[in-house]
Amino acid sequence: MSAQPTNNIFQKHHTILILFIMLIGVCLRFYQMGRALGGGDENHMLLYFGYTHLQYIATTYFDASNHIFHTMLVNLMGRWFGEENALAIRLPTFLFGIACLWMIYKVAWEIFASKEIALMALLIAAVNPVHIYYSQTARGYSIMIFFSTAVLYLVIKLLQFKLNSRNVFLLILCGFLSVYTLPTNILFLLSLAGWLLTVLLSPSWRSMGYDLSVEERRQRGLWFGYSALLLALLLLLSYLPVVGQMAETARTHSLLTFDTQSALASSLLPAIIERVFQGPLIWFLPFLLVGLIYGKVQHKSYRFMPIFIFFLPLIITAVIGVGGFPRNYLFNFPLFIIFLAAGFSVTGDYMKRWFGREGAIMSILIIVYSLISLGVVFLKHYPSLKTTDGNLYKENILKNSRSNDLLIINDTTDYLYARSTYKHTVQNIIQENKLSRVNFIKKLPKQIQENEAFAKTSVWSLFKNIFNEESLSFKDISGGREMASLTKLEALPIIADDFESNTDWEIVHGKGEFTKIEDNGIASNSMLKLTAFPQEPMVVKAIVPGEYNITKHSFIVVVLATKNFNPKNMVYHPLVTADIYVNGKAQKIKLHTKKINDGINLKVKSLNSERDKYYWDVKASIGILPPGSYKFELFLKCHAGNSVLYDGLRLFLAEAVSPQNKLR
Repeated sequence: MSAQPTNNIFQKHHTILILFIMLIGVCLRFYQMGRALGGGDENHMLLYFGYTHLQYIATTYFDASNHIFHTMLVNLMGRWFGEENALAIRLPTFLFGIACLWMIYKVAWEIFASKEIALMALLIAAVNPVHIYYSQTARGYSIMIFFSTAVLYLVIKLLQFKLNSRNVFLLILCGFLSVYTLPTNILFLLSLAGWLLTVLLSPSWRSMGYDLSVEERRQRGLWFGYSALLLALLLLLSYLPVVGQMAETARTHSLLTFDTQSALASSLLPAIIERVFQGPLIWFLPFLLVGLIYGKVQHKSYRFMPIFIFFLPLIITAVIGVGGFPRNYLFNFPLFIIFLAAGFSVTGDYMKRWFGREGAIMSILIIVYSLISLGVVFLKHYPSLKTTDGNLYKENILKNSRSNDLLIINDTTDYLYARSTYKHTVQNIIQENKLSRVNFIKKLPKQIQENEAFAKTSVWSLFKNIFNEESLSFKDISGGREMASLTKLEALPIIADDFESNTDWEIVHGKGEFTKIEDNGIASNSMLKLTAFPQEPMVVKAIVPGEYNITKHSFIVVVLATKNFNPKNMVYHPLVTADIYVNGKAQKIKLHTKKINDGINLKVKSLNSERDKYYWDVKASIGILPPGSYKFELFLKCHAGNSVLYDGLRLFLAEAVSPQNKLR
């Protein structure tokens, strides 16, 4: 009895196969989805943008990790389900990743009208390592791939069938959200528009496979043109608050700018292909070319679509000199997968003349591809995701911290799960004007010593001048991290509550004004407002009351909340100077302070406000004081033409634990 033809199996069990493949895709993407947050640039996105607020996300773009639409979804998930809830934070990318599998199936069906090709495309996408990775990582790439695939589907539908206002609306919406997630996706839309213009203006329209009159072609051209104009207007309005920041980011980001034409040709082009065809999967690339050349497309124009969408963005990038990471070009993913499936089908049809059995070679190819792809997933992808338990790290920090301790984290990769504790304690420090201890978290000593470049820029570079490793009592807090207290006694607050608003400041440079504002702040109902006139920056000075005799090496800690009315201008951290008397000799010095946890972008709401009138930037810095008698002065600087609010200014002196007299 002969085997049942593969094509009949596709027909008879079509729905079951779709559900089964989708289930495989769900399982592969859900596995390890709950791992600790922080990998794959999640750390930057969450700390810089994801944990802030929606207005800030929509109006700030100092780093390319802000995929705005995705970041907004992450922010909402964090608010609703908890900032360290890994499943919730990654849920948007997971859901869009699963939906993208279905859209790839739909586009494959529209291009080839073949259930077997559509099913193979679905399976190839379901087991593909790069798509699995970005469907379980809190970045915007799976969302971008989904909307790019949806745009392809809608363009094809609008070309083939009667114009539908619903599909036109969805086309504009999907195009907008694809670019509002990743700005570089404008390259995809421009390349698709290039293909569409070629099709609509081709003198050999009927040879392209379409049976439309000249008037119908004109109507479609007008609809697509109006849609493009509306889409461009929406994108312009949405990106208007950040367009200058985006241009600056593109100009200064070394990985987004090509210095030479050869850099594009030699690295970006093959890197895009290697993203989709990882490791041994690259050996299946010839089948993509077979599908592209010999695949039995519904319309001849579809054969040119992958060519336009792959090469035109590279040409545009080479001309303007600004591009993106290879992953930014994963809008090629759906068409690569679909035409790869077509290549398997064409090869199977060609080879059956020698083997006789319909679909045997095609089945072997898709099975071998799937097994190799799963091998990459299980042997390379999943092991690369292994990380330490972030929640255990957080629990150990809480066990070893008091509510008013200042937490200093040496390594930026350790910020994420320490952030909520740091935010809570620094708010307590401001509101109560009380600092219990200064705690320090670092990697194991061996790891610090090995990373000499990092050690020179980290906070430890400041502390190692008075401490050695043995002088501190470090406790293991999991994952190769240690924690120790740098102080023993409660710190001395040397300025009173509302110092910033009640002090008579003196303008020492520039022109402007300082005023006391009665409003809800982060610590009280009064705050200081500095406004510098447009001509030049303004600097104001205040004298800190009292003289302080320090007998042992100590720390000076500055904590402050600010509200900047012009985000284009930075807010300067306070400068502290001192008249120091040592052995009867006086000298004026500027105290060197280092920002604490600088990569944690803390945004804290105003107190007792019915609406979120202000989000305050909270910063802290620390410096070292050798023994001596001190009189302090405090300086604040405001950019020309800018206004800044100040609240919660705190200044502490804290005696260091058993310092080694190594200060240089």
